[in-house]
Amino acid sequence: MFCVHPGSGMSWCYSGLVRHLPADIPVYGVQAAGLDGDGRLPATLEEMAAEYADLIQEAQPEGPYRLLGWSLGGNVAFAMAGELRARGQEVELLAFLDAYPRQAGSGPQTPLAEVFAHNLRDAGFAVTEEELTGGRFPSARYRAFLNAAGDPMGRLDEDELAAVLRVFMNNAGLMRGHTPGTYDGDVLVLAAERADADKLARRGAESWRPHVTGRIERVGVDADHLGLVQSDAALAVVGRAPDAFVGRPGRTPGPGSRASRIPSDRRSHRHEPLVRGRLTPCLSSPSTTSGSTTTTARRPGVSARRPPCCSSWARAAAAGPGTCTRCPPWWPPASG
Repeated sequence: MFCVHPGSGMSWCYSGLVRHLPADIPVYGVQAAGLDGDGRLPATLEEMAAEYADLIQEAQPEGPYRLLGWSLGGNVAFAMAGELRARGQEVELLAFLDAYPRQAGSGPQTPLAEVFAHNLRDAGFAVTEEELTGGRFPSARYRAFLNAAGDPMGRLDEDELAAVLRVFMNNAGLMRGHTPGTYDGDVLVLAAERADADKLARRGAESWRPHVTGRIERVGVDADHLGLVQSDAALAVVGRAPDAFVGRPGRTPGPGSRASRIPSDRRSHRHEPLVRGRLTPCLSSPSTTSGSTTTTARRPGVSARRPPCCSSWARAAAAGPGTCTRCPPWWPPASG
């Protein structure tokens, strides 16, 4: 399963989902370019989706593919699914976690600073639009907020946090300039039910109908938008839904399906992050990595055995297991 980053560009948010998915399904986190503070950011969401399709095909050259995206990641996954289908590939699952298409003609554009402030306030961080204008950001206060909440992002340094903010603002701009195409398959919408009535009305699963010719299945989850990736009870629902949607367990591959031809050595690698810069996802937990090796997709200049943590991985590896000061507490796994 390929899990596409939300607006922040980081796929750490999917770490809690891993233990709720079947053990024979490899899990990849796709992160945005630019998290290392360097390089050109994509100019369109379509450009981003095409690059990510290239990237996942390096890890898995043939389908069927399972794609999942939370928030903005759902829109990117939708575009990726269309790109893969155009390449003649099978998409077995396209799942959205509280992700909906932008509504065209819905009034004047909201300033990006206001959008950013709204998202931060939804996460519990009190901030005003004025604090986010002119390239400003209350970094020290935000890091203190993250650390108080035990969020691993609080361990990023000033430059790394600035890179995340730059990626977020670019992604927000891409989203408002994007109009989804048409997808000729089925989609699964996992919807947060703890939302006000107005938001539920505007963001129903059927908002995808103009863009989806197949069936749209909605699964309500007793959580708010953030709770979908933070609540263990919600993640348990999310983890069960994909197999039910595609007919597993006991699903018989249909004509043309390549499910039975996925090499056994690929199935044995439980969680494999895709490297998109210095900040890489940690998608392993002690309960699921014992006896296996976490690897990365091969990219220029990136070792295939590079540990899936952030830029301090070399120092942590040299100092020994358990000494990394930036990774979430469940990394490195007990197996080392």
